[in-house]
Order: sequence, then structure tokens, then C-alpha cells
Amino acid sequence: MTRRDDQAKRREERRKARAEAQARAAGRRSLASYVHPSTLRWLGQSMSHRVRRRLSGGLHWIRALPAASNVAGPRAEPPRARKTLILHVGMGKTGTTAIQNALWDNREVLATAGVTYPTIGTVANAHHLVAPRCPPFLAHAGWRFLDVSEWAPLLLDAGTDRIVMSSELIVWAEPDQVAAFCAALRELFDVKACLYLRRQDNTIMASYNQMIKAGTQIHAIDKIIDRQLDRFDYLAKIWPWEKALGAENLIVLPYERGQFHKGDLIDDFLLKVLGIERPEGFAVGDDRNPNPRLSQASMEYKRCINNLVREVASSNRFNPVIARYSEGTDAGSGAIFHEHDLLSPEQRAFVMRVFEPGNAYIARKFMGREDGALFLDLEIPKGKRKKPEPDLGAEFRAISEMIAREEPDLFAELRAAAEAAVATPANANAHKAAADLLASFEAAGSQAQAAPPAA
Repeated sequence: MTRRDDQAKRREERRKARAEAQARAAGRRSLASYVHPSTLRWLGQSMSHRVRRRLSGGLHWIRALPAASNVAGPRAEPPRARKTLILHVGMGKTGTTAIQNALWDNREVLATAGVTYPTIGTVANAHHLVAPRCPPFLAHAGWRFLDVSEWAPLLLDAGTDRIVMSSELIVWAEPDQVAAFCAALRELFDVKACLYLRRQDNTIMASYNQMIKAGTQIHAIDKIIDRQLDRFDYLAKIWPWEKALGAENLIVLPYERGQFHKGDLIDDFLLKVLGIERPEGFAVGDDRNPNPRLSQASMEYKRCINNLVREVASSNRFNPVIARYSEGTDAGSGAIFHEHDLLSPEQRAFVMRVFEPGNAYIARKFMGREDGALFLDLEIPKGKRKKPEPDLGAEFRAISEMIAREEPDLFAELRAAAEAAVATPANANAHKAAADLLASFEAAGSQAQAAPPAA
């Protein structure tokens, strides 16, 4: 036997010895004998080089590996798609009540269109209790405002991908409150904010009327107009929301009938905020203003009451009877687009000149209008003058008679407050208000005595 033959024989013996050792190990067979070649390739691609080198060792390597379905790691549930939360934050006196009532009354219809209008945190169909700031004038109301952690996680189970919430209180949050509020919400949702803007001169007059109704205003409008200029600087109101959410997540819209989709506020909101046309079955009430203004005489009478009855809740007990008088004597008090006459044309023109640069910036940046035209109807009729002061003597007597007849207990309380203010004339505003009201009380007192006692 040659040397070469001897080497070949030894190699064959070593090969047989290795084969016998493998056979003795519980009859283990090659992995390829058990696994389809395509599966073997897939396993090999999913493992490290060291593991692939050892695949030929037999089936026992399979037992050491995780189940085939978990080779690439535990199977995770598919991530839940983030919902979009749209916050309608204001401004006040831009039809917010009408929008809120329409959304509330049509919650089921909206759900079929892919939009949820939740019930959590609502007062009078609006989500006032989720606002990040409690206004001072509501401190007496006993409302408990909710932290984001109390309500936001509950919305994750909403049956739609879009959620809309509305409260004009939200826009009055301080910048640091806006930042914290939005940061907390963005952990859970894709957040957008929407607000309508109304011409500042009209907003100042409408807001003044509303503050009189709410019992928080005691001064004549001429005394506070400078303060109102600060309140309705829209650029300052938008800035914290832009910083918190980014300009691309702000929806800024003009409150102007000529710019509404189909000339209608509700259709405008549905399309430009929610991205839908009015769905079938979406019902809206009549065109009456759900938050009517007070006539000029009624507003002045209520301002006198605010000066004498400083506790807001007590002052507002007079609102229903005064509102009835206003609606009965001023047919335009319930019109949605009623134009107030509290400022002269010169004052209105001054207000709009003050805000012209900021309004133009808003139109360019947030609405893409190169001409800077936020409002298209800027005409202030030159022939129109500030409405003359009403005959407070005659109208005050009529209002006092109505209160004495319909609310004798309130009338007695008001008379006592007026007499006390006259007796202690330290407060000039209260003293003048008391004098104006007392002049109307004599005839009203006679009417009250002739009226039958209240049931």
C-alpha cells in the first residue's frame, strides 16, 4: 500500500468515526432533512453568522432557538393611529354659541361623518371645563375645571379619528398655560387649534354688551376703550398657540358673512375646520341669536344694577326680566349680525387703524393672503353717527315697572341698594347709578302696589 493510499484510508476512518458519533447522539439528523430549503434560507438570514455556521450540527440547534414566528423578536400589536384633536378656542362673540349648539345637537350625525363632539367637560353644550384657565368672573359659579390628565386619556377610546372640542374660554389662557396645555395634549394627539376673528371695532362693542350682561362691567364704554385695545390684539392672542403648536396647526378664519362658505357660519366651520360638507340629517335651528344682546337702554339699566349689586350672581338674577324687555322693544337684539352703535365712526376708524398692521400679518402668515386683507368689509358709513343716548327717563321707568310687576322681590332689593348708595355717596359710579334708577322708581312703585302679589 502506498503512502497516498494509507492517508486516504485514515481520512475515511476519521469520517466514519465522526458519522458514528453523530448517529449515537440520539439519531440526530441534518437540519436540512427537517426544514424546507426556503425556510432554512429565511432562518439563516435572520441569525448571526456564528449561528448560521452551526446550523449543520443537527436538529438540536432548532430546540435552542426561539419559535419560528418569534425569530425576529416578540410580535407587537400594530401601533394605534394617533387621533386628531381640534380645539375651537374662540374668539368670543364670533358665533361660538351657535357653533356649539349645532355640534351638540348633531353629535350622532357627526359621528357617522368621522367626527366626535365629546360630552366630557361640557357646560351649556361647550367644553368650558377643559379650559386651562378659570376666568375670574366664573369663580363664583362653582365650576370645577379639569386637568388634562382627567379628560384627555378618555378621548383615546373615541370611535372616530377626529375629535372637536369648543370653548371660547380657552383663548384667554396665559402663554405659559397654553404651552403646558398643548404639551400635555400633544403626547396623546395630533393637535390643531381654530379661532374665528371679528373686526375689532365690532368685537369691542359686542364684548362690552356681553360684559354688562355678565355683571362684570360697571363703566361706560368710553372709559375702557384703551383697555379693550389690549384685549383684542389678535396677534398677541395667536402667538402662544403658534409657539405651542406651530403655524401649520392653526386654523384662522374671518368672522364675516361674505367670507363664509355658502354664506353660513355653520357650513363654514364644517368645511374649513372639520373638512366636511354639511352631512345629511345635520339640523340647525332658526337664525335667531342664541346669545342676544341687550338694547341700549336695557344695557344702561343693567350697568346701573352692576354698580349697585356688585356680587355677580346676585346682579345676574335681573337678567331674565331685562332681556324680556329688550327683546320686546328692540327687534334687532336677536339678530346674529347686528351692528352695535356704541362707538362713533371716528372711534371705530381709530380702532381699525391701530390693528391694521397686525391684521395684515395674520392674513399673510396664517391665511396665505399676499394682500394682507383679513377683513373684506371695512366700510364704516360716513353718514352714520353714534346712536343718540336713549331717553333713559322714559325707558328706565318702563323697565322698572316691568321688574316691579314681574319680580317684586328683586325690585324691592334694587330699591334698597339704590337708597343705600345715595345715603353713602363715597362711590361716584354707584351714586350716579342710584340717582338714575331712583328717578324711575316712583311710577314703578305705584305699578307694583297696583299689581296682584306674586304667586
